[in-house]
This record gives sequence, C-alpha cells and structure tokens, in this order.
Amino acid sequence: VPTFWQYIVKGAILLLAVWMDSATKRRS
Repeated sequence: VPTFWQYIVKGAILLLAVWMDSATKRRS
C-alpha cells in the first residue's frame, strides 16, 4: 500500500470526525 493512501485515509477520517463533532455541537 503506497504511503500517500495512508495520508488520504487519515485526512478523510480526521475531516469526518471534525464534521461530526461540529454537527453534533450545532444540534445541541
């Protein structure tokens, strides 16, 4: 597995986590 894929996956997970966090905070 190329290393850049690891960065893409980690970045996507981080972005999703931040989005989920902001979405839940906005709802409450």
